Amino acid sequence: MSQLTPEQYQKNYDDLELEVEQIKDSFLEDIFLSDEQEELLNQLIKKSIELGMYNKAPYIASLKTEIESLKVQYQSDDYVRVPKSDINFFWQDNEEPENLCSSACGDDIECLGHNLDLGEIMAINKTHEVILKTEEIFGTWYAEVDQPHLKANFHIGTHEECLAIVAKNTALTEVQEQDEN
Repeated sequence: MSQLTPEQYQKNYDDLELEVEQIKDSFLEDIFLSDEQEELLNQLIKKSIELGMYNKAPYIASLKTEIESLKVQYQSDDYVRVPKSDINFFWQDNEEPENLCSSACGDDIECLGHNLDLGEIMAINKTHEVILKTEEIFGTWYAEVDQPHLKANFHIGTHEECLAIVAKNTALTEVQEQDEN
């Protein structure tokens, strides 16, 4: 292995870093990584660049193979792909999870700190979310058999199922009223 001059080393490093960055960018176009995952990827790339400095071609081929393998994995039926623009965030109080907001500006975010005094620090969870599908479904209460004016169990299902339950509840109420008369 020949010794590189500092200028050759820097040029090789810059060239390799640029090529690797292009490969990484093409990977991240299709895949969303958390901040921690992206930092780990960056550390791995930095270390790999240092190791690949003296033998660039096999290193780049290996990196491309790994990236393609990851893409195939993410394209399987076990994963759902969504555009990054469809990923939303909300912020939630770590100690009182009922306190949350969906906007990082204005009064919305300030509601998280309404019980916080100056000089105090609170933990806030930033959650990434994607709404994959919204379906309209229906819900209604089953009535207690012995006391049809009281709620028993809540049912979620189709509109027809809920109509049938309401009809049964109405029939129970009518039977009870007849028995009372």
